[in-house]
Amino acid sequence: MSEHTVDNSIPSILESVDNVHAGIVVIDSAFRILKANRLSLVQFDIAFDTVQPDSTCYGLLFNRSERCDDCPLAGENDQEYAERSFFRNKEGSGIYIREAISRGEKVIFLTFQDNINEVFLQKELDSIKNELVAKNILLNRYRNGTEENRGINQIIDNLPDALVRIDDSMNIRMINSKAKLELPDVNARKCYELLGKTNPCKSCPVENGFSGMQEIKTSHVIGGKFFTEIINGFKKEEGGLLLFRDTTRQVNLIEQIRSKNETINRKNNILSSLVSLESRMQTDKNIKSVLEYFIDLFLPLHRSDSIVLIANDIRAGSVLATLGRGVSKEKLHVLTQAYFARDIHTVDPFCIPDDALPWPDACQINLVGRTDKLVGMLFLKGNGTEDGAEIIDLFKDPLTTYMHNQILLRLLKERADTDSLTGLYNRRYLQKALDEEKAKYEKYGIHYSVVVIDINGLKYVNDRFGHEAGDHMIFSVARNLKSSTRETDVVARTGGDEFIVLLTNTDDKGALKYSEKLKYIFNEIYFDINKTEKLSITVSAGIASTSTSLPDDLVRMADSLMYENKREFYRNMRRSEITDRMIDLNRDRQNTIADSIME
Repeated sequence: MSEHTVDNSIPSILESVDNVHAGIVVIDSAFRILKANRLSLVQFDIAFDTVQPDSTCYGLLFNRSERCDDCPLAGENDQEYAERSFFRNKEGSGIYIREAISRGEKVIFLTFQDNINEVFLQKELDSIKNELVAKNILLNRYRNGTEENRGINQIIDNLPDALVRIDDSMNIRMINSKAKLELPDVNARKCYELLGKTNPCKSCPVENGFSGMQEIKTSHVIGGKFFTEIINGFKKEEGGLLLFRDTTRQVNLIEQIRSKNETINRKNNILSSLVSLESRMQTDKNIKSVLEYFIDLFLPLHRSDSIVLIANDIRAGSVLATLGRGVSKEKLHVLTQAYFARDIHTVDPFCIPDDALPWPDACQINLVGRTDKLVGMLFLKGNGTEDGAEIIDLFKDPLTTYMHNQILLRLLKERADTDSLTGLYNRRYLQKALDEEKAKYEKYGIHYSVVVIDINGLKYVNDRFGHEAGDHMIFSVARNLKSSTRETDVVARTGGDEFIVLLTNTDDKGALKYSEKLKYIFNEIYFDINKTEKLSITVSAGIASTSTSLPDDLVRMADSLMYENKREFYRNMRRSEITDRMIDLNRDRQNTIADSIME
């Protein structure tokens, strides 16, 4: 792939042209080549290393010093899409190339397709038309003459098309050899019985006779083949001729041409949509607006009518936006609830239960960022068009990268919400997280719990050993609290020696287990006082959960329980037990500390 200097807003779009199975050249408004994929270079016999930063499309592809005379981009009208075809000699033989020109917001796509098969198909169709003209001349002679012309009758019987003569009552009077081979019931008495039907065809043109009827056409599908029926009435007598022409080959040829054209146009639409999406991502500062725009572009291309996009927020377990199209509010509610309720700490945190999906044939796409963390999920109804998987791959990468980058940008902005000493969140961020969890609880019934934690004896350490030792003690507590929580939980330092842990998706039983875990952790934690001595660290904690209390009362209740536990801690300890926590590392003995650490 050749790549030159390009606007920083479209690098991922330029890379995506390698995924298109057609020759693609991307140029700017000055006709300079920004990128040319390998297939395009092969079509024009151009070596990869000959593409230079100043190469133009007319110079590199057509060896011209000026723009092509018939270039659709050279006129005054600013066309968004145009086509042209040309003949090119290649390796001693000629090929027909069809060029589609599609203009994006910042770049122009030139799509080159080998058109030789289409040209041959068109020539074959022209040959078939000439053959039909000759047959029609022969049939006109028969229609205008009489049955006594034995020579013509002989020719009629040997025609390569099925021919049937009927009277005004649809009774069969004559059937040629081809008709006996092609039509289902050669022993039929009526023309419609000949086609395997028991009643006249719907909207039959001859139901009321042949009077004045000339070259009336209708169509049938017989035995999986396509037949065109041409109906002509006799001029000198009643009745007429029914000619059944097998047009299966022509239909298939036309479908092949149409399919090729649709494929080229579809790929151009995909590329243009990718360019538009990338441009929107660069210019629109509203994240939800960009995600809505993605859905507008993606749904028609995937040919789906229903979609749900869930975008994660910066805090694990929280959501920035849930967008849906073609899905009821009830089903969207159930899906979002299941997304919140899933346990993201399991082996497979990306799976939503089938009974929570909005459609039986739902397709789930996990959007995983560069750090292998989920940034959101995409849910689609059905598999879409035949190239649905390819469409998903083309759009998933820029969407995931955008969502991942937005999370990183918001994380940088929220550094002001962290405590400088411990690196934990501060009270302002905690309040925001509590508000989010309260909203989730009220809307989806997702429980959460609060744990208020206070360090025992911090004032004593500050007074006896200095604030540097006190800071060391605070940092040790913060580090152990952070390591004891999940990614979705929030640990905040809300005061000098006070911490609050928000446990998401946790009821009172889960909070109690966490409290027991804290007792185990802080039963064996010490921090260095000096080179030879350590001091053990203990904390007091109180818990409250929405499964037993109101959301607005959680912090107050947990704080009250923490102080009860703190008072109980000091009541149950003699003064010597409170102070005798110094350990001599060299002599392995405890030193008695005379002063009280009661706050």
